[in-house]
Amino acid sequence: QERCQERNGPALLRRLNDQSTTRSHQLEPIFGILLFKRHLHRYLCGRSTQSIAWFNRFPKGLWKSMGAAGSIAPGAVPDDIQALFDLTERQKAKVADIDSAMLDAEMGKMFKGHNKVIDELCSRSKMQLKSLVEKHPNVAKHLEALNSSGNPYAKFILDSSVPKADFDMECIKAAGDYDEELLVAIIGTSGTKELRRLNELYTQQFSFGIADLCATKNKADAGFAKFVQRIFRFDRDESKEVDYDEAERLLEIIHKAGAARLLGVDEDAIIDVLATASRVQCMAINELYQKRHKMKLERALNMKFKGTFSKLLILWTTPLPGAIVNCAGFLMQKIIPDKNAIMRFFARFDKDLLKLADAACREMHQKSLAEHMSSALSGN
Repeated sequence: QERCQERNGPALLRRLNDQSTTRSHQLEPIFGILLFKRHLHRYLCGRSTQSIAWFNRFPKGLWKSMGAAGSIAPGAVPDDIQALFDLTERQKAKVADIDSAMLDAEMGKMFKGHNKVIDELCSRSKMQLKSLVEKHPNVAKHLEALNSSGNPYAKFILDSSVPKADFDMECIKAAGDYDEELLVAIIGTSGTKELRRLNELYTQQFSFGIADLCATKNKADAGFAKFVQRIFRFDRDESKEVDYDEAERLLEIIHKAGAARLLGVDEDAIIDVLATASRVQCMAINELYQKRHKMKLERALNMKFKGTFSKLLILWTTPLPGAIVNCAGFLMQKIIPDKNAIMRFFARFDKDLLKLADAACREMHQKSLAEHMSSALSGN
């Protein structure tokens, strides 16, 4: 509230705070990029034409500057927008200070408020948790101490502070030589930009890429290796729009290539279509295939493609929230589900995406994501 007295900020902060009903989340809306963008548009009303022109011309610079470690070159933006950036950074730092003080207070108690720690820190985005851990070293120490004393939720929160590609890299290294199931989970629930970044990290570490790793661990004609190699050309259509005429064309290619056949299948043609079509386009193809052939495309492909290849096909061609639910289901199918593996899986995603996964789970299984995973997870 003290920041409301600063120039260029009072009206904006009042609008942001008015939209919250609880104290712990009063400052949180400023981290929602879409909400921030909407309010910034309002803020710019009546501002200089220079400010509005800058905002409209360089939106990517705006969002990058909102990162936990973001910085803006002096003079790169108009003064009034610079003031708003500075205000945002101070508010993020204030939230980190509040969270750190809360954790310090709980660690000083004999009977710690685990639910309070969970409620507060699990409401934060990955960006905010990363900032919290980097700026307050005591936070990581406290969470590690909680984990060591039998509270694995603390390790989950600590893992959640690591950017997705970096965390995926840590998981691959921890798995040892080659874990194909892990690669299926990572690749199948990632976007092209995330995979490109992961491949850069992997190549820096081992001097060869993830596709090369899969090729050396599989036969030359193995479908799984070929699919991964095709994915790692990084040319997938990531648009959110569906083109049904294009879906019809791609459906014909898949059908002529031998979907639903055991012999005479042109794997390369099917792989090329499914590796490059967007997730929503793949859903449109599946919808049309089901109408025309009275069979889900997934079932047709499973006649030929088995094992990890089949799992990766399912995940890669499903909208991301549904892919997360499906992958969680694969982890649950084991005779003894690995609780730590499940927690590491969910720590990869930001909370906003997990909200979408929860909605997808309710549609797919008529239960929440927490209820769906309850047989493998217990307690805090």
